[in-house]
Amino acid sequence: MSEVYVLFVVVLLMATVLVTIACASIGRLKHARYRWLAKLCRGLGLAVIGVGSLVVGSEIILTVVAGAAPGLAESDRTRLLRNGLTEALHKLFVFLLVAMPALFVARRSLRAR
Repeated sequence: MSEVYVLFVVVLLMATVLVTIACASIGRLKHARYRWLAKLCRGLGLAVIGVGSLVVGSEIILTVVAGAAPGLAESDRTRLLRNGLTEALHKLFVFLLVAMPALFVARRSLRAR
């Protein structure tokens, strides 16, 4: 992966966490002027889900393609697939760990008063 892509993903995850914390603390005030923060939180949560599904999908595709390479022993192919799919599930867990609280906090803050 390129450094720019990794930096983008880290900044996106950190921004989502910070906006979720701000939305959770300020969202309790129930003022209409803070609705933009809840909408930003929701948008970042959806962006994390979108980027996460692209990352996990590409990880699975790359793992399957690498496992189909000619000349691999069956044990190497099995280990490659197992490690690649485990890494993809780990990334899925990290993205969902960041996105789901953001979406729940935004939903609670945007609820009708």
